[in-house]
Amino acid sequence: MRIWLIFFVSLFIIGPLFAQKAGYEDVIYLKNGSVIRGEIVEQEVRGTVKIVLLGGSILVYEQSDIEIITQEPSIYREIIRQRNKRFRRPFFRQQGVTYGIGFQFLSHGSTWNWRLDPALSLRIGYRFKPQLEVGGSTGIHMYSSGLVIPAYVFLKGQQAQKKFALAYMAEAGTGVFGISTQFNTTAFRPSLAGQLGGGLAIHTTKRLEWWLLVSYKFQRAYLRREWPDPFGREPTISEQRIWHQGINYQIELAF
Repeated sequence: MRIWLIFFVSLFIIGPLFAQKAGYEDVIYLKNGSVIRGEIVEQEVRGTVKIVLLGGSILVYEQSDIEIITQEPSIYREIIRQRNKRFRRPFFRQQGVTYGIGFQFLSHGSTWNWRLDPALSLRIGYRFKPQLEVGGSTGIHMYSSGLVIPAYVFLKGQQAQKKFALAYMAEAGTGVFGISTQFNTTAFRPSLAGQLGGGLAIHTTKRLEWWLLVSYKFQRAYLRREWPDPFGREPTISEQRIWHQGINYQIELAF
């Protein structure tokens, strides 16, 4: 029992010492002012010290010529890591199932009645090649006349093997208006919707893509509104067709 206890205690004490070697290197400071960096592979108590340099060369020094031996963060490893990070190529997805989540803002209206309507979009599609991807999308789109749940079929693509690639996107479908408290508005029937635009697809090294798009977007709405009668009689019911259209700004994260 005592042997096992000593064994586990030794692991807890010695383990961190070995863990410190990750990302560190042995440094020998010589009495003549020289500094040698590498990995010590052999060290005699009162004899010599053998150290392997980064390039593979082996040097041997007498203990009497050494001022001090320490362990320090490896400057060469950090230089190599920074260099690899700088020249790391972006990831390019050639084909397969893709997913996306995006945020949109529709800019429309006149100078005195300008609006910026937000939207959240969710996509799932299949990429046959970088230039061609098809799928479906939905989300929540908010307009002045009410909230819309769309159902789109989309077609999009991009240039291949470029970190910043030109991209296009087109989608068409329908949108169902939800209930709005404005004038007791209710949905009348599904309405035509779509958008067409282009922009940039930005590739990262983390298997993610950022899509920055500007498009023309439209949403037609057939609405049924109830106008209350001030004298308590039956409310006046009207049916109205509304067009929501304008410049749409979109940012999407695809993975």
